[in-house]
Amino acid sequence: MAHDEVSVTFRNFWQGYQDDKAYTFLTQRLLADTRIKLVETEADIAFGSVFGSGELPGRIRCLFLGENFSADFSRYNFSVSHHQAQLINGCHNLTWPLFAIYYDLASLQSKPELDKSKFCAFVVSNPNCRVRNEFFDSLSRYRKVDSGGRYRNNLGYSIEGIHSEEGIIDFLRDYRFNIAFENSSSPYYCTEKIAQSMAAGTVPIYWGDPVVDTYFNPQSFIWAQDQEAAIRQVCALDQDPQAYAALYAQPWLQPGTLELFSDDKLAAFRAEMLSCLG
Repeated sequence: MAHDEVSVTFRNFWQGYQDDKAYTFLTQRLLADTRIKLVETEADIAFGSVFGSGELPGRIRCLFLGENFSADFSRYNFSVSHHQAQLINGCHNLTWPLFAIYYDLASLQSKPELDKSKFCAFVVSNPNCRVRNEFFDSLSRYRKVDSGGRYRNNLGYSIEGIHSEEGIIDFLRDYRFNIAFENSSSPYYCTEKIAQSMAAGTVPIYWGDPVVDTYFNPQSFIWAQDQEAAIRQVCALDQDPQAYAALYAQPWLQPGTLELFSDDKLAAFRAEMLSCLG
């Protein structure tokens, strides 16, 4: 059934969420071809996240879960998350990890020319991942790693831009490697970090999702499951331009990844959600 207008409210999101790619995804892609009216009161659809526990005043309640946090799915009718199950505690789930929200995956099928003058980048503001911090220290003993974020900054200036903004992408383009570790590790929890490196044409050194090869070709990046082995691999590639070029020539995506995040899949989920409005 077509709806002339659908009222939407957002609850329990992070500060500044309106400027985030997630907000654009929910309002323009998930609800594509739907005229929406943003309200602060009772709505047809209440999008909720995990940065609070307030009421969800919506006929339909849809969870947006982008982080590796626990959530009470039973409060919701629908959800958008990295989880693989289609039904979680009675909640209809759309599997759509952050990397597929912040980046156009089709654009990752091509790569810029291999012309890198710098070694390795590190753009981090959150200091609370011990594994990531220790890897930065270990690799820095081999060569200086340029830290352009607020944490461990050694450049004298901080990189502007968040997620897919050009500030970070432009910074990464000159580097052969980027330490692209998640804040924590959990199956299928894969944020924008690995795709951000790929969008810049920079080989990610990745840690986090233990099944990241579901989506990304493990021959195209450094997978730091064994961090000592990853350090050795980075050092070897840094000293062997031909080996680095061979790795860089590998496709970023696994076969079939694009099909997992198709417009048709979004349209089917949207139709199911809006059908609940009658």
